[in-house]
Amino acid sequence: MQRSLDLSVNAVCSLPRQTLQLIRSQRRRLANFGIAGGASVIVALTALGMLALNARGLGSVQFGIFAAIQAGIALCGSICATESWQSLCRLGCARDCDLRFLCKQALALDAMAALAAFVLAIGGIYLAGPMLGIAAEYRDLAAIHAVSLLAGITGSARGYFRLKDRFAIIAVNQVVNGVLGLGIAAVLLWREAGLAHYIYAFTALAIAYKLQLLGMMVWHLREEKRGGHRYRFGQIARMSFGVSVLTTMINARRNIAILVVSAALGPAATGLFAAALKCTGPIARFGDTIKQVLFADVIRGFRSADIPASRMQKLRAATWAFLLFAAIGAALIAFVAEPMLRLMLGSAFVAAAPILILLVLAEGVHLAATIFNPLLQARGAMRALIAIHAFALGCFIVGALIFGTALGSGGIAALFLASFVFAYLAQFTLVFGPGRWSRMGGG
Repeated sequence: MQRSLDLSVNAVCSLPRQTLQLIRSQRRRLANFGIAGGASVIVALTALGMLALNARGLGSVQFGIFAAIQAGIALCGSICATESWQSLCRLGCARDCDLRFLCKQALALDAMAALAAFVLAIGGIYLAGPMLGIAAEYRDLAAIHAVSLLAGITGSARGYFRLKDRFAIIAVNQVVNGVLGLGIAAVLLWREAGLAHYIYAFTALAIAYKLQLLGMMVWHLREEKRGGHRYRFGQIARMSFGVSVLTTMINARRNIAILVVSAALGPAATGLFAAALKCTGPIARFGDTIKQVLFADVIRGFRSADIPASRMQKLRAATWAFLLFAAIGAALIAFVAEPMLRLMLGSAFVAAAPILILLVLAEGVHLAATIFNPLLQARGAMRALIAIHAFALGCFIVGALIFGTALGSGGIAALFLASFVFAYLAQFTLVFGPGRWSRMGGG
């Protein structure tokens, strides 16, 4: 008994020392997360500020049209995006990699994707605009906003800075962009500007933000040594294509949901749905921050066939904790949604409260599944990931198109939540179910 008591006392006394050792061992990761997380908080706050100012300045109908245009352009960008930053992180981890050459190859891939996105957007605007709820009088404005896609060549820059642990550069760039956007929204509201001026201003801001980050990468690449293993363009393209298909299916659900509401229910309902969806932006941005900071570390740490059981237990506990936070967050939102929307956006957007509750739950479930993406990629399960999200996206699109008019924007939000719940359960089963490593290429 005395020996057990002594052991317990020693364990308790050593807890502060062990905690300090853990913090020291994770210092770099915690610093990166602090930088990226701090920037995400500021950007999220500025995004909510822009949402409030834009919604009040445009009203629910014009805001719905603005949201539909943004969603359509963003969807074209997602379809053609290569997500080259993830491939650059995966290939750039090799010690003998020629990083300058790799960044150039990734940049060429980004340029091809940007041009394809622009062509797709222009074709979609003038051929399928009315089907997506974008009336003929707004097509030219949508085409102007599509010009920002040509500057979407920053994948290589984001990958390079994340690989080199220079998260501060990305963070500062995001914060500056968010602050400028908030200032632009305030000026537009003050001047009582029309929808056209909103399109012009935010298109210019998007182009400036992307080109600035690219210029920073070109400047810092001068420090990199020449020589080393050169990955072929085909290798980067094949890897990026698989990742981009997956990312498109995950991210496209948000833009597709807005476009489905626009096509089925009109601009007023679109304004309510888009406002609720944008209110969940901080949750989505927090999940992206976790993925950006941990992606390279997870890729390195889960390649081995023998993963310690304790590490898997921590991973399981983390996903459950995020689910618990999502449930608590949705419960809190249920009490404050209406006054919050009235205070932020005005009384015209109070009807979006039920939609907001469902979308908060959806983003929480997606946040809980964030860590599964790099883990399953590290285990060679890209096909399984694509199949899971393809099925979830397909069911959402079919359900929204068939039942969208009858169910309304709240029903589409429920389908949105269901698609994320299915994806989470499927990935959880794949990771923690019986024989998980054999299905993922492990031992």
